[in-house]
Amino acid sequence: ADALRACEQANGAGPMILWQGKIANPAVGEPTDEFVPFNPLREDFTQIEWRHKIYGGSYPKTAIGIGRQGDRTFLVFANSYGMSGLELAGQLKAMGCSDALGGDDDTSTQAAWRGQQAQPGQVREVPDALAVYLREGQ
Repeated sequence: ADALRACEQANGAGPMILWQGKIANPAVGEPTDEFVPFNPLREDFTQIEWRHKIYGGSYPKTAIGIGRQGDRTFLVFANSYGMSGLELAGQLKAMGCSDALGGDDDTSTQAAWRGQQAQPGQVREVPDALAVYLREGQ
């Protein structure tokens, strides 16, 4: 909680699609060895039915996953087209992520790599962004 109080900026997203190594699955009501229920943190999203629909469909999606390899922590930014949220979460888990947060989806999905659009479709202005910069020599 103290770390959150020290946070200068935050960006809203969600729900979690991978939680403690388990994939969020709308078909389960209780956690299993492989799955947790959809929206495992039971956050109060205003459009939870819409998020549920998008997660189950093949709509474009973005997600951010984190994992550990030895003493290093890594971040994966994922942008998907034509796959369900279950498949996206499964791919992030296969890459070694233990947790992943769903981001924008459907027509709100925007991604750029080194200043260039990374997905098909029309670019539009969005109110929030996550940017990752590498320092020279890193």
